[in-house]
Amino acid sequence: NSATSVYDSVHYWTYIGSGTLNNINTLSPTYIPGAGEAGTVTLTLHSLAYAPCSNVTDNMSLIIHPLPTASAGPSGFSCQGYNFTISGATAAHYSSLLWTENGTGTLTTANTLTPTYIPGPGETGTVTLTLTAQGEFSCAGETAQSTMTLTITPLPQVDAGLNATICAAGTHALSATQSNCGSVLWGSSGDGSFNNPGSLTPVYTPGAGDMASGAVGLTITGFGAGSCAGETAGDQMTLTIDPMPTAYAGIDESHCVQSPIAITGATAGNNSGVQWFTSGDGTFTGNTTLTPTYMPGNIDFNNGTVTLTLRSYGRLACSSQTVSDTRVLTVTPYPTVNAGPDNYICSNQTQYPLTGSGNNYNTGDIQWSFTGGDGVLSAM
Repeated sequence: NSATSVYDSVHYWTYIGSGTLNNINTLSPTYIPGAGEAGTVTLTLHSLAYAPCSNVTDNMSLIIHPLPTASAGPSGFSCQGYNFTISGATAAHYSSLLWTENGTGTLTTANTLTPTYIPGPGETGTVTLTLTAQGEFSCAGETAQSTMTLTITPLPQVDAGLNATICAAGTHALSATQSNCGSVLWGSSGDGSFNNPGSLTPVYTPGAGDMASGAVGLTITGFGAGSCAGETAGDQMTLTIDPMPTAYAGIDESHCVQSPIAITGATAGNNSGVQWFTSGDGTFTGNTTLTPTYMPGNIDFNNGTVTLTLRSYGRLACSSQTVSDTRVLTVTPYPTVNAGPDNYICSNQTQYPLTGSGNNYNTGDIQWSFTGGDGVLSAM
């Protein structure tokens, strides 16, 4: 507004506001608003008239529109793959709002104070979200900006390691890896045990059920950290358990030995081969089979017994393992007799002394008999 006076001799300005007014004794002073001043300021022009006229005044109102303000709110945290809705943002004295971001995701309802950020595929790390408030009225060309940081925590990941094979007599040291996990925990589909199930590198000892089935699944579960604390990840490896060799030498027996003894009733399994051994001095035929023959030696006969050992050699992961079983043979040599050489005598000879021999018989258990004659034997 411009103020004019035709008949004034003196004029000056007054005002109601927190600012200052320069050149108040002119018709075109300048009003400088106070710090942060907004609202209506009343400016009054006073004119001192010549007599007999009276002084006159006139008012004008100066409306000061406030600048826009914006606050994006506190930093936020989210888990990978989850949308994040902003809360806590404020703005004032604006005609419009607009959010922008520097991530790989997108914003929905970006012209409100509560937009939602949709992360890009696999996006993690930090994203800066910027709120811009556009001014209104006489401040329409002004803007206010504020930023907040959204931290996207990656999901937990675990790797149980490669499948493995062990012997039933052994244990397995696991070697897993993880990322973004607050903790891990191992579990088994079988009945074995871990020495430290909360470690990445526990030792697993198979149970009887594991050995019977020949394999067991070992699973590691990773539990998320931070804003992903409610998330889990899992991975499994298969532990194949090769069986131990078995050996059964058969039952103890007694034999009257005339010829090699046939060994029967022995069994073996899960092996690469078998072999028989003796505690005595006899000899085997086919000692790498389950059905050898054994001919006792003199020491065996003298002792009266001999122990035969069946050894079974492991295979696959148990190739370094052997198991053995024994059976005891009680051996008695077969008795032998020799009546002596054929001979002849004269018919007037009244007796013929016999000279037989024998082995492996009880003393007093020798008996003679004859056929084809009518004589008698004395001291049979």
